[in-house]
Amino acid sequence: MAEDSPGTEILHLALDFPPVSTADWEAAIAKDLKGADYEKKLVWRTDEGIAVRPYYRREHVGVDHPSAPRAVWEEAQDWAPPADAIRADHLHEAGATSVQELGYAAAQATEMRANEPVFVFAVGSNYFFEIAKFRAARVLWASLGTGATLHIHARTARANKSVFDPYTNLLRVTTEAMSAVIGGCDSLDVEAFGFDPHLALNVQRILREEAHLGKVSDPASGSYYVETLTTSLVREATKVFEQVQADGGWRKALESGNVEKALTASRGAKAKAIASRR
Repeated sequence: MAEDSPGTEILHLALDFPPVSTADWEAAIAKDLKGADYEKKLVWRTDEGIAVRPYYRREHVGVDHPSAPRAVWEEAQDWAPPADAIRADHLHEAGATSVQELGYAAAQATEMRANEPVFVFAVGSNYFFEIAKFRAARVLWASLGTGATLHIHARTARANKSVFDPYTNLLRVTTEAMSAVIGGCDSLDVEAFGFDPHLALNVQRILREEAHLGKVSDPASGSYYVETLTTSLVREATKVFEQVQADGGWRKALESGNVEKALTASRGAKAKAIASRR
């Protein structure tokens, strides 16, 4: 076959697509913005106070995180948590931000001094943040130096489900289950909310048997965006944890009303964002 026959050309991708510097990207963005404010137009500021850039590159990743320890999760439909489980899922349903979920859960677990603490997290529909939340939970826990083995159980959230549209709920639990699995949960309960329970179980089977999400340990590792989000969540959650410790520990922080005050504020901010269609 002749070398110039269709489909036999040698591709020189490195030459045809030379690397583009961050400065060049920024210059192109500035040109497209035509004088508009970069921060206002392109930077998303989350409920957690984290500034999310429009793109990420290698230089934005400051910390290498350990990979999730397992690739296979347990299908735990209708799972009953142990009495001493750390119920971060209750915080989620009460309106907590991801940062508050992580910081408060770590503070509670540290005070309990459990040898093998079970963290229960609700997983919401903020896809990449939920992936980063589960990864951050392990990084944060490891940074506390307890030496205890951590088990993370995930369940799909309830606060964002609708009694009027069960099929939208089914779509939401699917992306939520993906976030939990990609983030490295140990077990997962996909809750049926208005749709047939066998569909909830099938979501997990599809993720395992068709999407093959159990084949790779920590599939989000190396993503500049997810790695940066993970680092940001760990940093901000550590501040929440340290504030609880300064208040005298988890129990005293609860009794003082500081936790409820913080949750009320975050819940109110979310309600305001919904009311204003943000």
